[in-house]
Amino acid sequence: MSPLHRGLSIQTHTHILIVKLTKHPLLKTSPLYAVFADKYIAPKNYEPWNVIASQYSVCGDRRLLSQMPGGRDTQPIIDTAIAANVAADLDSPAIYLDPNLAEAVLHTDVTAMDTPKLVLPSFFICLPKNLLYDDEGIEINSLLVTVNSTYVQRGTDLSHLNKEEKIEHIRKLFKLGDWNRLRVSAITSVNHVITVNQGWQEDTAQCTVDSPHTSDNFSKTNFNAVCVSIMRVVKNVILLYNYQKDLIHTVNVQTEARGFAVKERKRLRSPLPVTLLGKDFLARKEIQAAAPSTKTGIKVRPHWRKGHWHTVLTGEGRVKRKLRWFQPVYVNLALDT
Repeated sequence: MSPLHRGLSIQTHTHILIVKLTKHPLLKTSPLYAVFADKYIAPKNYEPWNVIASQYSVCGDRRLLSQMPGGRDTQPIIDTAIAANVAADLDSPAIYLDPNLAEAVLHTDVTAMDTPKLVLPSFFICLPKNLLYDDEGIEINSLLVTVNSTYVQRGTDLSHLNKEEKIEHIRKLFKLGDWNRLRVSAITSVNHVITVNQGWQEDTAQCTVDSPHTSDNFSKTNFNAVCVSIMRVVKNVILLYNYQKDLIHTVNVQTEARGFAVKERKRLRSPLPVTLLGKDFLARKEIQAAAPSTKTGIKVRPHWRKGHWHTVLTGEGRVKRKLRWFQPVYVNLALDT
């Protein structure tokens, strides 16, 4: 089972302080912020890119973290700090997930499988608004994904920890063993931090809580559901990048500004083209008559029939094996009124 941690283990007011730090004068002098800021112009219905850049810059900059009271060295913050520095080192790109496609992947489980081709060692997934929430109903606006092998290389350089803490953290890193494991940091609209890690040999539906901060069963169930959704998004995005390249679109905002929240202001640099995954994607729908069940007489309401990935044989002689996405179907039953 994959170990999960949540950033709410820090003091309750800390997320308010992080909000203040995203507007701190030191933020604009942060090396991380210099890498992230003004890199993109977000499409409408997404969190502004510079808000996301500020959040990860605060988590990854020890000068800013040093101004937080106790709790800044909790495991989720450390994990996110390392991931943010990896993303800065690699100048990691952002993928904007289309709302319709995002809803479809939330209804597609990924079962245990061999590790697919590595597309990117580190990348951001920017989520449309009103898609994903944590277990307290706070909106999650972005995910930062890092492959474990890349994370471990950067994780051995932790200058903000003392020697004993470094040794202990490095020991934890190497215990994980699976270099293709995915490490994900999720940040909410009020700067709660959730971190999840899971290998490809694990089913997305099998996320279970391993954290002392969610002791009761109700909290565990809710938090498990959040982590399942996070890993569905991450794994499906990677698989779609591998096997559904027709869904990848690149838009140059400077020449095609329609649909983007473009405002005239002084920028550090010209924005890069935006990668949209699933532009113009339409979810499959199936209209059925609302016939009552023969056993109970109860009419089934509209629902999603889950999607899945399946290995199919292709090519000459059907000897090549390839993953294919059987997308979910929204069964929109015509209920009688």
